[in-house]
Amino acid sequence: MYNEAIKIWREKNREDLLNKFLVKFIYCSNKIKNYEITFSCVEGIFNGEKIDSFKGNKKIIKEIESQKKLCENIFNLSKGDVKLKLSIGVIEQVYYVITGNKLERNLYVSIEKLVKDINSIEINDDNALEAVSYFVCYFQEISNCDGRVVRILLNYILVANHLPPINIFYMDKEKYYLAMDFFIKKIIKLE
Repeated sequence: MYNEAIKIWREKNREDLLNKFLVKFIYCSNKIKNYEITFSCVEGIFNGEKIDSFKGNKKIIKEIESQKKLCENIFNLSKGDVKLKLSIGVIEQVYYVITGNKLERNLYVSIEKLVKDINSIEINDDNALEAVSYFVCYFQEISNCDGRVVRILLNYILVANHLPPINIFYMDKEKYYLAMDFFIKKIIKLE
């Protein structure tokens, strides 16, 4: 299935694909933890509309506006020919925009090691999903942070390596959590 996405990613206009992807990605990523959000609100934000009809916490609208800007900035990477590497600076920026906080200093050594590990991998069509799965599970285990941070970083890695981003649909959140829990308990703990 991901191979099909790679083929489309290479044949079609990436900017158009990313624009369509971002609305769904930000909606699903937020919907996993927040049932109040609606697709029409997220779509309205992307269309530059003022969202007055939302009855939930207005903070959510501001968060989505910030995520939109952040994702647009980091996904502009797909326009270049050079593969980019993940950095602590990118992680700090994503973490701050999503959580409003700075990374805890005691996490830096572990995160720097993980960044070094992921950057040492030549991410390509054949190993992309394995590489980002490794990153996501280890990062989540190290930081125990907001899942939205992890999902944005996952897609940063893919797009920075000229590969299509992926979406975790909110309907699949139980499978997502079960898979991550399995990986953390069975694989990370064995090392």
